[in-house]
Parts: sequence; structure tokens; C-alpha cells
Amino acid sequence: MSFWTDKDLTPLMKFQFRITIGEVLWYAKSVSLPSYEISNESYQLVNQKFKYPGLLTWNDITVTLAETGNSALMLRTMLTQAGYSCPGDCSNIDGISKSKFSSGKPIIIEQLKPDGKAFQYWEIKNWSITGAKFGDMAYDQEEILTVEMNIAYDCANLKIGSVLGGEKDAKPSAKKRIKKREDKRK
Repeated sequence: MSFWTDKDLTPLMKFQFRITIGEVLWYAKSVSLPSYEISNESYQLVNQKFKYPGLLTWNDITVTLAETGNSALMLRTMLTQAGYSCPGDCSNIDGISKSKFSSGKPIIIEQLKPDGKAFQYWEIKNWSITGAKFGDMAYDQEEILTVEMNIAYDCANLKIGSVLGGEKDAKPSAKKRIKKREDKRK
């Protein structure tokens, strides 16, 4: 049976998401979900090649924020808190630190159901901002100004439920799977 004929199944939509960085809910226009690549190593024995998986590398994510009047300022504040200071300012002599960016707080990307409740979320751990673009100004455009940032990270976990509402936001079928897994562990 095809998924579109199942009345109980609702595919997740690309436009239903929210992103939290630290404890701040951001007004995001778009975000790329986590992705990874696994290197492939090949070894030759006589006249035969064998391929083995190598190292896993998480690809950077890109977040595009709507500039609400404080997005750029908040990003600049995060950069200062991470250890950056302008030349001549000796307040941050240690330089930029990855641990100061994330401060133990993950980035959360929640994927929402049509009713606005979260179904699942990505937890981005050990992250740092690797680049930011504060938009372009133009008299011939009437678009929302955006701020784009690139984020590098070491690990991403996909979890069922919601950070804000817990597992009560999850679909009933997902709750049953979670309960079965927990029962098997006991």
C-alpha cells in the first residue's frame, strides 16, 4: 500500500520546523538537516580489490535566519563569548574556543507535525560557527533581510518527541515503538 492512501500517515513537511540555539528560539527561514559521509578505503590482494568503510564525517549545516533586528547582534555576541576580540582589544587573549561556542548546550532542530507539535528532533552536539553572512542590501528588492551561518559539529542524534513538550508530542505509533524498546531492555 502506498503511503498517500494511508489516512493515519502524515509525511513531515519541509516548512514545519523550529530551531533552538542554546536557550534561544530563532526565527529561521531555512536550515539544512544533518548529513554525513563515510570514506571508503580499498585494499588490493593479488588481483582482487576489497572495499571497507572508513571514517564518518558530519557535514556542516547552514542556517538562514530572518533578521528581526537582533539576529546579527546575537551572532556577534556569540562570537565575542567564544573568545573573539577585534585587533587592539586584549580582553580575549586566549582566542576563539569551540567549547565556548556550544557551552554544553546543543542546537535543536525540531520537525513539526501539521498541528504544530514536534514529532522528532535533531540534537547537534559539540558545535561551532564556522562562518556568517549578514545579508545583502538592495533598493530593487522587497525581501526579508536574512543572516546565514555555517555550523560545524562533531555529532548529531535524531530523537523522537519534543525538547519543549517531551514524548507527548510524538505520534502514538512512535510512542508504542519507544515503549516496546524500553520493555525489551528490562
